[in-house]
Amino acid sequence: LLNFQYLNLKSYPPLKNSHLISGNFQVPLKIILHGMKGPIIRESINYNNMMPRFKSLPPQDIAHVLNYIRNAFGNKSEIIHPVEVIKTHVKTIKRNLPYTESELLTMEK
Repeated sequence: LLNFQYLNLKSYPPLKNSHLISGNFQVPLKIILHGMKGPIIRESINYNNMMPRFKSLPPQDIAHVLNYIRNAFGNKSEIIHPVEVIKTHVKTIKRNLPYTESELLTMEK
């Protein structure tokens, strides 16, 4: 496996200890399905990039990717099942815009 910890990826915010990744599983799931746009500030660094949506991926693949991210990089989170991916996709099917951090932060509660 490739260990991303040692790559110098300063264009995107770190996944380690990210509250958007390890908190409410709906948040990273919605990011994968619909994308996310900046700005995001982490450790005094302003990230202002866009993550594309990946809603065309099979639900099982989305669940696998999220489960890896949510349990790697020092994160420890509950498992997301493919059925949750399907439920969230159906609930948000009409969304055409990427999420912003402020939208996602309201979902964490």
